[in-house]
Amino acid sequence: AVIIAAASAAVLLAGAAMLWFLEHRSVEVPADQAAAPARTGPVTLAVLPFADMSQAKDQEYFSDGLTEEILNQLAQVRDMRVTGRTSSFSFKGQNEDLRTIASKLNVDNLLEGSIRKDGENLRITAQLVDGRDGAHLWSKTYDRELKQVFAVQEEIARDVAQALSVTLDVGAASRATGGTTDIEAYDRYLQARSLTLGGGVESNRKAMRVLREAVALDPDFSRAWLLLGTNLGLAAISAPESEAVNLRKERDAAFQRGVALAPDTFAATAVRISGMVDRHEWSEADALLRKVSASTNPGVQIQAEAGGFLSSLLATGRLKEAVENMRGIAEIEPLSLVISENLQIFQTAMGELEAAQAEYVRSQSLAGSHSRSNLRELLRMIYQGARPQAVQERFLSQENAQGLNLPLQQAVVDSLADRGAALESLRQAYENPANQNQPVLNTIYLFADALGDRELALAALRRLVLDFNSVLMLWLAPHSGVRSDPQFKQLLRETGLADYYRATGNWGDFCRPVGEADFECN
Repeated sequence: AVIIAAASAAVLLAGAAMLWFLEHRSVEVPADQAAAPARTGPVTLAVLPFADMSQAKDQEYFSDGLTEEILNQLAQVRDMRVTGRTSSFSFKGQNEDLRTIASKLNVDNLLEGSIRKDGENLRITAQLVDGRDGAHLWSKTYDRELKQVFAVQEEIARDVAQALSVTLDVGAASRATGGTTDIEAYDRYLQARSLTLGGGVESNRKAMRVLREAVALDPDFSRAWLLLGTNLGLAAISAPESEAVNLRKERDAAFQRGVALAPDTFAATAVRISGMVDRHEWSEADALLRKVSASTNPGVQIQAEAGGFLSSLLATGRLKEAVENMRGIAEIEPLSLVISENLQIFQTAMGELEAAQAEYVRSQSLAGSHSRSNLRELLRMIYQGARPQAVQERFLSQENAQGLNLPLQQAVVDSLADRGAALESLRQAYENPANQNQPVLNTIYLFADALGDRELALAALRRLVLDFNSVLMLWLAPHSGVRSDPQFKQLLRETGLADYYRATGNWGDFCRPVGEADFECN
């Protein structure tokens, strides 16, 4: 299971007055004459979603996709910190003062604009704004043929970088970066990106359909293959097992094809690391992680939205390192609920309950479903001995707002006044053959841990790890002493982690060697 997930962005239209201004301005400041703002540290920039100015207003997916491509180009600049997509796109349609946006994103510069796609013609208007006082630093209009869309993305990025007096040290978009030269395939890929970020079963099905069309048009389009694999994996989660088997086979084939076409891209590397973790190839995953960490700008990592990147850190119990990575990511994605929730999960697993609670409070203002962080708060309340009535009231408010409605969760919370009864409901669920699935086993594992039943938590964990290969769950239950139990050590042996620790000397945060043949964890 991959913990880090891509968050969906808002899909509202930008303010009409600003769009008119962007489309009809006549003043253009050449890039080589633009004055860069004074700075003492790295240049900071947020790329706001470009507005769809097409006559039919049906090209929003294209405008969003093109904005993201420009953002990704700029994120490769080592002298620049570029805010991630989730945070930048959270202001879409709000028509908020640009200085306020810059302050919330903690950046000095904003790039905004509009895109008009008319048949085979493309007009892109871009302007660079000083986020501190709202002054215009640079603006330009690009009139191109649609077939020049790949070149104009890099041209805009280079002009912006020049206006900010930084060097854009990247090559042209090409096969090496997993791209395509086929306009129709690219258009379908952008449609699928929009559908994938939107979420939902129906959007997932549509995304798979247009991605299959994209790779049929261009069989060498790596990014389309990887996105197809992601959507197939999502579809398999909720599909009947008879259908899920074929979806997983197609997913694996799509990932294999996408990786083979552009193996050194960040997204392909993340898929490779996830595969190594699934196969328990710990040393190989670690080596690849170190290689890409040393050679890749953090901004590129965020834009890739590839959740597998940190999976080897999590699976091997190196949560401190994962937290450090998350904090760095949070600087680029300050408004991402997914990043905040991951921080809360890791901090809780490390026993840093006050830090996790503070991050939980901060996250309440972030957009998105709060079900994961709400669940963790409930578990902390139970472990810390909160009054059953207080937990029940909090659960009720969370259930109404965020859909924490798994029947087993409700049964446990309802019976918290009697710890024995609460644990009995978990045991009955564990013995029920109908509950041999990850969501229910996760609930049993986490609630049993919070209630202090190490034996039941270990039983659920064993099934999660051995039956569902959910090795990331090994380290996420800190309350009942699971990690100090001999059965836990046996799981580490069965997954090959014990051999990995002994061979590398990298014992993670929770284990250490005892003599030449034994070890202990806590």
